[in-house]
Amino acid sequence: MKRQCFNPYLPAWEYIPDAEPRLFNGRVYIYGSHDQFGSSEYCVNDYVSWSAPEDDLSD
Repeated sequence: MKRQCFNPYLPAWEYIPDAEPRLFNGRVYIYGSHDQFGSSEYCVNDYVSWSAPEDDLSD
């Protein structure tokens, strides 16, 4: 049986391999970066941030 795994707090299309969650004033903030395919370095594309209420990460 194959099982599919989903990220529990980011949209399915978002991939942040080095995400760092932080909790501040009742919100969870996720910070991370996007890598460039084929690059010999990390974090060369951009940095991203997401946030959600701590009691409902799907929002």
